[in-house]
Amino acid sequence: MNQLNRLFKAAARAPQTPPGPMPVALATRVLAQCRAIAARPDLTWLTGWFRVGLASACAILLLTVAWSFQSNDTDSIGDLVFMNQTIQETTLR
Repeated sequence: MNQLNRLFKAAARAPQTPPGPMPVALATRVLAQCRAIAARPDLTWLTGWFRVGLASACAILLLTVAWSFQSNDTDSIGDLVFMNQTIQETTLR
């Protein structure tokens, strides 16, 4: 925090000179970049496909979760009973 305060104080003591005119080279680069951005292909149609893919993935996720909760897996209950009996037998010895 001390270094940050020192930086702010140094910036406050710096001379306040108004900026000069924009150099021609900088203006040329800015305009060239704007033209290059405008020349790029329009890929906004791709966002629609991403939305469809995301919605499909969410639907598959929800169906899988619902299916896993709906399944009647009695073997897992049998495993729990077996483990409970084993624990009780080992604690009684």
